[in-house]
Amino acid sequence: MENLDINGMASATGTGRLDSSLGPRDVRLLLIKGNDKHIFRMVFATPPEITDQLSIELRRTTYSFRRLSRSEANATQPLKIRTVQVRPGDTIASLARRQPMETYSEEWFRILNSLESGDALIAGQTVKIIGD
Repeated sequence: MENLDINGMASATGTGRLDSSLGPRDVRLLLIKGNDKHIFRMVFATPPEITDQLSIELRRTTYSFRRLSRSEANATQPLKIRTVQVRPGDTIASLARRQPMETYSEEWFRILNSLESGDALIAGQTVKIIGD
């Protein structure tokens, strides 16, 4: 366990390795104390063979965490996860375009639905998409 300061917030992190359905994963748990009532939790899980090369990006992600200003918080609208049935002709790309993300919408879609590169959709299959 290691204590950190992330943008003025007391934080702690620890690592371990676990076996998952996708094989072994290096796991880093990060806890950030927002105030007396809020603790923010992040879990980073990476295949052991690429953990070292992701170290800088994971650290950037960790230290990018910050409190929102009141105006930022008030302007934020939650996104919802909806389920839809795949229709004939639907593709990962076409369903991903229905999501409000400006970038990486296909990647978000794949992660949300546990789809690997090369996986195909089947008509009638239920999938999750992010919507307003």
